[in-house]
Amino acid sequence: MSSNRNSQLSGATPSTEELAPTSRRVSAIAHEAIDSASEKAEEVEKKLRQEAERIANKSSETAAEAKKRLDASINGLDEFIRRRPFTAAGIAFAAGVVGALLIKK
Repeated sequence: MSSNRNSQLSGATPSTEELAPTSRRVSAIAHEAIDSASEKAEEVEKKLRQEAERIANKSSETAAEAKKRLDASINGLDEFIRRRPFTAAGIAFAAGVVGALLIKK
C-alpha cells in the first residue's frame, strides 16, 4: 500500500501490476452489467412476443367475425333481391340518382 501511495505522491504513473486488480474489477462489473441487461432484454422480448401473439389471435378472431357478418349481410341482401326484384331495382335506381347528384356538386 505504501508503494502505491508513494507512486501516487511522486506523480509517477502506476505500474501494470498496480492497475491489474482495478482493470479486473472494472471488467467484472462490466460483465455483470451486460449479463443483467441481457437477462432483462430476454424478459422484455418474451413479454413482447406474448403480447404480439395475443394481438395476432385477437385480430384473427375479429377478422373471422367480420367475415361472418359480411356473409350474413350478403345473404340477406341476396334473399331480399330474390323476393322483391322490382323493389330492389327501384332502390338501386334511386341510389344511382342520388349518387350522380352528389358527384355533380
